Amino acid sequence: MNRFIIIFFLIFSSSVFALNCKDSGVFSGGKMMTSICWDCFFPMRFAGINTPPPSGVGSGGIPPGAYTNAACVCSDDLGIPMPGVHIGMWDVTHAIETVGTPYCSPFLGGTNLQGSNRMAVGGDQDGGKSDNAFMHLHVWTFPVAQVLQMFAGANCNPGNILEVDMSYISEPDPLWNDEILTTMIQPESLIFSTLASQVACIGECVAMHLSNNIDLAPWCVGCWGNAYPSTGFDVAGANQLKLSSVLVVKAINAMHRRFLLHKTYGSDAMCSAYVFPSLLKEQYRLSYAFPGIEGNSNHQMGAPTIHWGSGLTAPGTSGQSVQILYRYKDCCTLFN
Repeated sequence: MNRFIIIFFLIFSSSVFALNCKDSGVFSGGKMMTSICWDCFFPMRFAGINTPPPSGVGSGGIPPGAYTNAACVCSDDLGIPMPGVHIGMWDVTHAIETVGTPYCSPFLGGTNLQGSNRMAVGGDQDGGKSDNAFMHLHVWTFPVAQVLQMFAGANCNPGNILEVDMSYISEPDPLWNDEILTTMIQPESLIFSTLASQVACIGECVAMHLSNNIDLAPWCVGCWGNAYPSTGFDVAGANQLKLSSVLVVKAINAMHRRFLLHKTYGSDAMCSAYVFPSLLKEQYRLSYAFPGIEGNSNHQMGAPTIHWGSGLTAPGTSGQSVQILYRYKDCCTLFN
């Protein structure tokens, strides 16, 4: 009898997991091509000449501080300085999923990454009522241009990203669900959580309603909230687009702090990406691939959801999302 109970429990648990973990369709549903904004690889800068951005949609421009000269010089494998031509462009590098069920992976078709069926829980308790929302997050390398052999070059693949692979998973990370421990790693969080810092975030949000490419305060994520501390918690009651988006930015911030992501644009990053231990909002842009597809545009970190979020949510997805990360890179293609 006990054996039948155990078997029934396992079947029931697997069914519950399948219901809670959706398939994003990135691979099985053909979204791998349709969820990519191909116009968002533009504008490009080649040998000092800017290609025009697509009309109406696209990446929204080249980040301030990007390399502008036509020529460049980098050392070859033997350490000999060699001349080259500069190329600057936006590139798809990662897919990032947020989930309410631990180890659920919509990006991989609703796969259970570890066999756990526990629901994600979290939040600071105040009088028995949770005042924080909490979600887990997975970061996958997703080098679309490299897979399709587009724009390849000796210095044009910062991080040497060559295939789809897991880059970060939050479930076993003790820092993702512990704000106190994370604050010890990020002591600046104590400053960025003050009232004056929060007012600055409001100002950045107001500015984003009026213009693009706004970066007034490095700790703010525009209209989405604060990037500190970099945990899976955020204010309860926020709309689902805002919650999943700000958690993605928090994860990117944490990965920079842990030297897992690098600065890839500007004259100092021409020959090789280098460690930059804080968030670079202007280096990245995001685009939804699940539940809805933002396939013909992307958006700046912190951009008001009213500008880009129409039709991107769906009932029954339990807060699950898959977002495509675009990264701007400068590189020097050497004459060999």
